[in-house]
Amino acid sequence: MIHSFALSTLAFRSQFADERLKSKFNLIAFVSLGHCQTRARVEHWTYWDSAWVFLQAMDALGISVAFILGSSQGG
Repeated sequence: MIHSFALSTLAFRSQFADERLKSKFNLIAFVSLGHCQTRARVEHWTYWDSAWVFLQAMDALGISVAFILGSSQGG
Protein backbone atom coordinates (compact mmCIF):
# COMPACT_ATOMS: atom_id res chain seq x y z
CA MET A 1 0.00 0.00 0.00
CA ILE A 2 1.31 3.43 -0.91
CA HIS A 3 -0.01 6.55 0.78
CA SER A 4 -0.86 9.87 -0.85
CA PHE A 5 1.10 13.13 -0.61
CA ALA A 6 1.53 14.63 2.87
CA LEU A 7 0.13 11.53 4.59
CA SER A 8 1.71 8.44 6.09
CA THR A 9 1.02 4.75 6.32
CA LEU A 10 -1.44 5.59 9.11
CA ALA A 11 -3.87 6.25 6.25
CA PHE A 12 -4.17 2.45 6.00
CA ARG A 13 -5.07 1.76 9.64
CA SER A 14 -8.48 0.38 8.71
CA GLN A 15 -6.98 -2.04 6.18
CA PHE A 16 -4.48 -3.34 8.75
CA ALA A 17 -7.32 -3.76 11.27
CA ASP A 18 -9.55 -5.66 8.80
CA GLU A 19 -9.43 -9.36 9.70
CA ARG A 20 -10.80 -10.36 6.28
CA LEU A 21 -7.87 -8.69 4.52
CA LYS A 22 -5.30 -9.94 7.01
CA SER A 23 -6.52 -13.53 6.65
CA LYS A 24 -6.08 -13.51 2.86
CA PHE A 25 -3.14 -11.16 2.21
CA ASN A 26 0.24 -10.19 3.62
CA LEU A 27 -0.24 -6.45 4.02
CA ILE A 28 2.72 -4.11 3.60
CA ALA A 29 2.68 -0.32 3.52
CA PHE A 30 5.61 1.67 2.15
CA VAL A 31 6.51 5.20 3.22
CA SER A 32 7.33 7.51 0.32
CA LEU A 33 10.64 9.36 0.29
CA GLY A 34 10.44 12.66 2.16
CA HIS A 35 7.54 11.53 4.34
CA CYS A 36 7.53 10.61 8.01
CA GLN A 37 11.11 9.92 9.07
CA THR A 38 12.54 8.83 5.71
CA ARG A 39 15.81 10.26 4.53
CA ALA A 40 17.01 10.38 0.95
CA ARG A 41 20.70 10.29 0.05
CA VAL A 42 20.16 13.11 -2.41
CA GLU A 43 18.63 16.53 -1.87
CA HIS A 44 16.20 16.27 -4.79
CA TRP A 45 14.25 13.14 -5.64
CA THR A 46 11.23 12.21 -7.72
CA TYR A 47 8.27 9.91 -7.30
CA TRP A 48 10.10 7.52 -9.63
CA ASP A 49 12.85 7.36 -6.99
CA SER A 50 10.27 6.31 -4.39
CA ALA A 51 8.95 3.67 -6.80
CA TRP A 52 12.50 2.34 -7.26
CA VAL A 53 12.95 2.11 -3.48
CA PHE A 54 9.65 0.19 -3.19
CA LEU A 55 10.77 -2.26 -5.89
CA GLN A 56 14.10 -2.78 -4.11
CA ALA A 57 12.25 -3.46 -0.85
CA MET A 58 9.98 -5.96 -2.58
CA ASP A 59 13.01 -7.72 -4.06
CA ALA A 60 14.68 -7.84 -0.63
CA LEU A 61 11.50 -9.34 0.84
CA GLY A 62 11.26 -11.91 -1.95
CA ILE A 63 7.97 -10.52 -3.28
CA SER A 64 7.63 -11.35 -6.98
CA VAL A 65 3.86 -10.86 -7.36
CA ALA A 66 1.83 -8.14 -5.65
CA PHE A 67 -1.40 -6.20 -5.77
CA ILE A 68 -0.65 -2.51 -5.22
CA LEU A 69 -3.16 -0.24 -3.49
CA GLY A 70 -2.54 3.48 -3.52
CA SER A 71 -4.27 6.81 -3.54
CA SER A 72 -3.35 10.13 -5.15
CA GLN A 73 0.44 10.09 -5.68
CA GLY A 74 0.51 6.53 -4.34
CA GLY A 75 -1.98 5.33 -6.94
